[in-house]
Amino acid sequence: QSLTSLFEKHFFHKWIQVLCTWLNNNPDYDQVTKWYLGWKSQFPEEMLNEPAVKDQFNRALEIMNRAVGGGGVIQPGARENVAYLTSTERRREFEAQAAAEKRREERTPMEAARTAVNVSMNFKDLIQAKAEENNLVFRPIPNKWHEAKAVYQFGTKTIYIDRGVVFVQGEKTWVPVSLQNLIDMAR
Repeated sequence: QSLTSLFEKHFFHKWIQVLCTWLNNNPDYDQVTKWYLGWKSQFPEEMLNEPAVKDQFNRALEIMNRAVGGGGVIQPGARENVAYLTSTERRREFEAQAAAEKRREERTPMEAARTAVNVSMNFKDLIQAKAEENNLVFRPIPNKWHEAKAVYQFGTKTIYIDRGVVFVQGEKTWVPVSLQNLIDMAR
């Protein structure tokens, strides 16, 4: 993140200036394209996925497109080469976004459960720490479950944890409760 902001503040401004100066001096567009791709290849994939970095490379492509579309005399094929480069870059970005979305959708049930367990375990650890701070008992009640979740004794109350939410057993139903309210109720 900080590396991205350094590049944004100190590198890209000058990089775009060099590009503009070069484009204003009747360049060889094949060299410009190679220069662009050469610079882009120097960045790690994680950094290229940062929105600020993507914006700068897209800005360079737009400047290159304007330069070849300006109506003046330009070298043969330059307009087509820059248009091809632009469409290739945009397609890659679209494909990367689609692949990332597909990976998110394809999480296996085991991965989803593992994530949920980690959240619950971390929250359970917080509940344990708060119980200790307030001299309250916090322990699982053997062989007691609610909706496939372990049931615990927390001070004088019976609770279970589901997706980072504590439910306390009321007279007829389980009620979600904040951790502080649970501590107050359990004393």
